[in-house]
Amino acid sequence: MYAGSQFSDELTPVSPATPAFTDDSAQPDGLTVDTGTYKVVVLAFPFEEYGTAAQKADLVTRVLGFFG
Repeated sequence: MYAGSQFSDELTPVSPATPAFTDDSAQPDGLTVDTGTYKVVVLAFPFEEYGTAAQKADLVTRVLGFFG
């Protein structure tokens, strides 16, 4: 989602991954994995391109909450 780009990347989660959130076209832009042994969060875009400062802070808070 770089400035001036005409598209953004999307993800196709494969088990055990699950969509974390979706874009305007209902396609996954982020995913999480929690196997009980390890946890992973993946974004399909550069974090610095995500929303406002408040939205970035909210995303970081949610990711940290996911990791416990």
